[in-house]
Amino acid sequence: MGNEHVRSSLRLSATLLLAGQLLYIAITQFHAGGEANDHPAIFVAYAHSGSWTVVHIGQFAAMAILLGGLLALPFAVDA
Repeated sequence: MGNEHVRSSLRLSATLLLAGQLLYIAITQFHAGGEANDHPAIFVAYAHSGSWTVVHIGQFAAMAILLGGLLALPFAVDA
């Protein structure tokens, strides 16, 4: 394969990896928080969080993007 194709494949993989990670970090800032080992308190915080569903769908999407970058990486390196 051509040198440009290899660079393009690596660029796609790197872009997906970085975008997925940055998106995950940004979305997680909106996650309800508290003392993780104080289960009654943290579950109350989760229950009162209006953005719980949106945050977790966003985290899922960010991980899907990141995994897409990981899946593209072996093809880019093999080229």
